[in-house]
Amino acid sequence: MRQKSQTRQTDTAKSIKDIRQRIVDLALDVPELSPRELAVRFTDKEKYFVSEATVYRLLKSLDLITSPAFIFIKAADEFRDKTTAINQLWHTDFTYLKLIRRAIVELVTHIQQNPNKTSRHMFAY
Repeated sequence: MRQKSQTRQTDTAKSIKDIRQRIVDLALDVPELSPRELAVRFTDKEKYFVSEATVYRLLKSLDLITSPAFIFIKAADEFRDKTTAINQLWHTDFTYLKLIRRAIVELVTHIQQNPNKTSRHMFAY
């Protein structure tokens, strides 16, 4: 009984290593594909489902995926074009909250910034 269990575990470990190697081989054959596209192609080709996250983690662990190039934009301390009149700068936000044993509540926040003062209004429906 113990021997069968060990044999199954060994076979499973071998098959997982084999699947990982086939994923890596596919990624090396078609380097322009994203992890999502590789997962779909592998699933279609091999008839074995593998998730995008699994492909990503595997390729990342082997340094086959580089981090995307981000363009960092520094936020300014103040607006470049200052407001000079009413209604030139405002913000509205709609948030839906589901309350326990009650209906969905819509919370509306409206912020209007004037050169002299800032007004805030909150409404709940």
